[in-house]
Amino acid sequence: MKLYNTYTNTVEEFNTIEENKVTMYVCGPTVYDYPHLGHARCYITWDMVYRYLKYKGYDVKYCRNITDVDDKILKKAKAENSTAEVISRRYYEIFAESMKSLNVLKPDVEPFATKTLGEDVDWMFYPAEDEAAYEAGKTVLAGGGSTSGYSVNPDSANAELAAEVAAFISEKYCEAKVLYRHNPLVSLDTGMQSEDELPAMMQKLSDTIPSLTGTTKFTWGLTNAIFNEGLCTETQGLISGQFSAEEFLMNMEDVQSNMN
Repeated sequence: MKLYNTYTNTVEEFNTIEENKVTMYVCGPTVYDYPHLGHARCYITWDMVYRYLKYKGYDVKYCRNITDVDDKILKKAKAENSTAEVISRRYYEIFAESMKSLNVLKPDVEPFATKTLGEDVDWMFYPAEDEAAYEAGKTVLAGGGSTSGYSVNPDSANAELAAEVAAFISEKYCEAKVLYRHNPLVSLDTGMQSEDELPAMMQKLSDTIPSLTGTTKFTWGLTNAIFNEGLCTETQGLISGQFSAEEFLMNMEDVQSNMN
């Protein structure tokens, strides 16, 4: 049997790690709304793979997770004056019934994020060449998790008024981000806390913020995935002291050459 390997971009002979045993993991749904055609296409596809492997005589263990905590779930729970648990349970049951009506088999293992991970979660830090550089990298946050401030051109018309408006918008945005999005990473200390208990990952971020020495924000408008990833990675190394500015430029030239 041959399969297309997206990692190597080639068609390869299918070989198991353990003789006659197959473990397959499929990313399951985030249960905050009704299932749609995309869900059907995805899980019918993997159901076919699962059935065929079993038909071929393999001992298959199929795992498909359920993401039952997410910003969208929390937002819907707040809008309906409900809880994340109630919302996720409702839409999981609808999802399960939809899969049943499509004759999709249940996986062997179906872990729920909140029940399986619990509080045993943490952030992943960038790999580094030595322990000192690795520890330094923990103090810099790179990428999309910005602190969300605003700036004003001092040479613009009505610069003082614009600065006052920018400061007001920044303050209100930070308050909303903390209170309603449960995100403690903001540019201003509002003195406010989330109305709800922070999810475990956000609580760990909140505990880490006092040790941060810098953040970067530049990737939202970048559409080239190779350049975006390269810029994030190389900037992290530059800020944490793994290499010099000259080495950063050389590395980014390598990134650009890979884009061609």
